[in-house]
Amino acid sequence: MQLFNDAYGDLVLKSLCLRNKFPLFHEKMNDIKTFHGLRMLDLFGCRLGDDHEIFQHLTSSLMTSLERLCIGGNSISDMGLQRLTAPVRMMKKGLDSLKSLDISYNPVTERAFRYLMCLPKLEKLDVSGTGMKLGPGLKRCICDYLGLIHSEKPLDEFDHSKCKTEGWAEQVVNQWETIGTQMPKLKKLEESRTSALRFFGRQKFVRDILNAAPLIQEDDDANKDTLQFHKADHSTKQEKQHASTACTEDKALLNTSNKRARQTEQPDTEDPPSKRSGAFTAADMDLLNSY
Repeated sequence: MQLFNDAYGDLVLKSLCLRNKFPLFHEKMNDIKTFHGLRMLDLFGCRLGDDHEIFQHLTSSLMTSLERLCIGGNSISDMGLQRLTAPVRMMKKGLDSLKSLDISYNPVTERAFRYLMCLPKLEKLDVSGTGMKLGPGLKRCICDYLGLIHSEKPLDEFDHSKCKTEGWAEQVVNQWETIGTQMPKLKKLEESRTSALRFFGRQKFVRDILNAAPLIQEDDDANKDTLQFHKADHSTKQEKQHASTACTEDKALLNTSNKRARQTEQPDTEDPPSKRSGAFTAADMDLLNSY
């Protein structure tokens, strides 16, 4: 598998969806790391936490083609995102092509945006179900840090119903999943009681893991509002710039018109010099002669 991945890259596997398949992910993680050509990786609900070893692999030089990453529903906090992006922030390496990031249903705050500033091509971000509230403060914060604006409609990139595994190795992944869901056949019990207890204990452990419910239920997702952000497209920027320029020109024209109107309406409080220098009247002369 390693040789095929090195030779053919994303032709082997370009998209891998392990949504809520944490037993399979943890069992086959070493094999999953051999898929170097992945462009999309969905690890939603795989119980990663804040310090999982997969973080180091995601930011390595082997994953430079990764464009879409979903790590929602993994109990990742601000500290987890800080650790994930540490190699990128410190060594300027890793996640060079990442355009879409899903960190929904994680206990993250607005502080996490600072750790995502190192992602040069990040265009879309999903923070639904994180406890953040949509408002002027959040919009201003994410715009200042990441240059993203709120999307009024859910973005297609975060529609997990369209997520699927694609590539030559798709059948291999399906086989992993099929084998993982099948309980191993019962073998003859050894005479030792200790061995029997160990055997049945292992069976119960595997059964509990396979039947365990995911941390985030699918039904809960549909009932909650989406909180997704994206880069403003070029046309939107041009419209905003044009509107701002037009508004400035209108204000300048209005100020000029008002100034001219005030000058026109200003009354003449003083008489012209010619009127003030007129001759004395007869009454004025009589008054002067009386002194």
